[in-house]
Amino acid sequence: MGTLVRAFRLARGKVPDMRLVLVGKSFKGDDSLAFASELGVAVVGEVNRPQLIERYRSARIFVFPSLYEGFGLPPLEAMACGTPVVCSNAASLPEVTGDAAVPFDPNDPGELASILEELWNSAQMRGELSKKGLERVKLFSWKTCADGIQKAYAEAV
Repeated sequence: MGTLVRAFRLARGKVPDMRLVLVGKSFKGDDSLAFASELGVAVVGEVNRPQLIERYRSARIFVFPSLYEGFGLPPLEAMACGTPVVCSNAASLPEVTGDAAVPFDPNDPGELASILEELWNSAQMRGELSKKGLERVKLFSWKTCADGIQKAYAEAV
């Protein structure tokens, strides 16, 4: 989260109306929280499913700065809500998001700040990412997963 908060501080210097809302289980023990509150960052914490969907839908941009993910459902959930996604280029995330998200180095707040500024100011880019995201999530369904497992079993026999 430190990279995101630092990137927000940099980006907001050029885009004063930008806001950051942190949604998630817990940010306890993260020293970025004190700094985040000084910047006016809203820390919402854990929300229920309908609230989460509403947060995705109302966001101008969804940022996922994870350093490690086993799969990466939150970017797909945001895409399914039509929200443009900016996502860390770490672990499995590039494979999951494909070209439907803007990738960034999760250790480089300057790079993320530049991406946020550009995307915040470009309705065209946000629209293109939204469309790509809605198409990308169609590749991920329980039926697709079951078909893949069935095919793997068939090939193993």
